[in-house]
Amino acid sequence: MLYKSIITFIEKHQLIMPDRLLLVGLSGGPDSVFLLHLLVRLSKKIALPIVAAHLDHGWRPDSEKDMRWCQELCKKLGVAFIAQHARNFSESVRNDTGSQEEQGRRLRRSFFEQYALKYNASAIALGHHADDQQETFFIRLMRGAHLSGLSGMRPRAGNYIRPLLATRKKDILAYLAKNKIEYLEDSSNLSDQFLRNRIRNRVIPILQEADNRFDTHSLRAINHLAEVDDFLECLTQCALEKASILENGIRRLNIPLLKTTHPFMKSKILMQWLIEAKVSFNPSEALLNEITRFIFHPHTSASHTIETWIIHKKNELTWLTVCE
Repeated sequence: MLYKSIITFIEKHQLIMPDRLLLVGLSGGPDSVFLLHLLVRLSKKIALPIVAAHLDHGWRPDSEKDMRWCQELCKKLGVAFIAQHARNFSESVRNDTGSQEEQGRRLRRSFFEQYALKYNASAIALGHHADDQQETFFIRLMRGAHLSGLSGMRPRAGNYIRPLLATRKKDILAYLAKNKIEYLEDSSNLSDQFLRNRIRNRVIPILQEADNRFDTHSLRAINHLAEVDDFLECLTQCALEKASILENGIRRLNIPLLKTTHPFMKSKILMQWLIEAKVSFNPSEALLNEITRFIFHPHTSASHTIETWIIHKKNELTWLTVCE
């Protein structure tokens, strides 16, 4: 029943392409082990080459044991295995900015994307599940996220897929126990040092106790937010096209038209403009305010440099170029 429901979810969101290699993140924890077993089972029905990828963060003295355990698991399952240690990444990737959780996420993404490119993988499969979705919502809520952030993780986001996003953690653990499938326990999941753990161990249990419908209704609300965000993205793209002209691959915004746009849509248009231009930026209210001040101020200079790109304006039009 659980297997069929996940396969239905995969098919609904068109997450897996037969005959194309799939890179699977494998930490050794219950979620990634369950995902790997599920995909191996699926590969017996459709052509699905799999490569499991493990990153050793080196945060614990015995972390190499986890890597060896994952390697042995893949050997038993007949799955190709690759591993890398965090120390082998450049200092720019390993920089100390952000929490340890954020650093780990950045390292894993760099690792996964490097090998996905090397193996020409169709996607990178991660073991995020419904409980992770709940926790992520509260983390982003506490950090003042906008609608896009509160709408949660998506089944597919770029090269990443999350086949377990509608699956509850308790069902994963029950399946592993029933089928006597071993996995690694990470003691850091019990520590309240990390915000995610505090939400998981303190906040969510209280809400579940307050109303036994919390799990079902909270996930339904997150899905509704995702639908609204998708709808707004469509409106934003239409609004961007109406308020701009595209010449030789460069989108030039009409400043007077943009100025009369509703403040909420104005911010969405500017964000989409930056994404479409493929410039590097840190999405924040401060950045949008800086761009807005430059574009709409009548006496600013004709260009303004932000990070590694430049905003230009002339004859009531504004556009972006990358610094040379």
